[in-house]
Amino acid sequence: MNVSLIVTVKNEADTIRSFLDSVAAQTRQPEEIVVVDGGSTDGTMSILSEYPLNMILETRPSNIAAGRNVAISQASGDVIAVTDAGCLLDRRWLERITDLQGADVVAGGYAPVINGLFDACQYSMHNIFRSTDRIENFAISSRSLAFRKIVWEELGGYPEWLDFSEDTYFHNRILASRFTIRLDPEPLVRWGLRPDLKSVGRQFFRYMRGDGKAGQHTGRHLARLTAYLAGLILVCMSFTNPLWLMPLALGIVVYFGQPVANFRRLGVYPLSLRAVLWMAALLIVMDMAKMSGYVSGLVAGLRDSSIRP
Repeated sequence: MNVSLIVTVKNEADTIRSFLDSVAAQTRQPEEIVVVDGGSTDGTMSILSEYPLNMILETRPSNIAAGRNVAISQASGDVIAVTDAGCLLDRRWLERITDLQGADVVAGGYAPVINGLFDACQYSMHNIFRSTDRIENFAISSRSLAFRKIVWEELGGYPEWLDFSEDTYFHNRILASRFTIRLDPEPLVRWGLRPDLKSVGRQFFRYMRGDGKAGQHTGRHLARLTAYLAGLILVCMSFTNPLWLMPLALGIVVYFGQPVANFRRLGVYPLSLRAVLWMAALLIVMDMAKMSGYVSGLVAGLRDSSIRP
């Protein structure tokens, strides 16, 4: 079984060395590494060329989906392993994730690099504290994924008409296809979180804009919009009767309860007022970014229906 590891990069000079070191330390080395650069201007490609790894380097100004498709099209392996350049791979990651065991696809695990309280709070806001017993309850990520090349060929690859959430679209197509997918949370990839509120908001705006363009997760987004609209109505009604603030307060407590529970499960820092305030700020920023991003993507998709097959 020949394995090709594919990676897309763009201005990764600060992180690429750590990533390549984690690749070099793998217990199972890929037959080749195919790297597509989307247009770096910080010397990323020069750093890549320094490493004594069997790499195929390609410069192709493109979005992530197109870069992955180019990399996979050039890969000679019959099994494709996919990850991101800003990640760190556990030593047995490639060995475990390419052990298909009769499956066509293996979805691997991933965990954040926690460097401070803000990271812990931010990770607690992500909806990935879910069961890993069933693939249906797992948030699949292309930072930790492997599949037979025929899967990519038959499904038409990553959607190049999506700049963001392209991996979610591809994963949903896998789940709906004839191919078998196995979950293995043990092959672990560690990924870095956003450094501040502004970059968190920008990240989720882009992701949800991709969801809007693709028309995916519509029910989830409608539920969020409905919840905020109901909250606004209750605030307006409270001007005539303050008792309307009671169901609003109850809703906020229930909604905010999951991130707090996630923070406790993470167990890196004790729950404090500062942590609660950070999570409250993150919740507002992320929800505003999600709603505006989804609406923006939905409008963009309606304006140009040709972008989606």
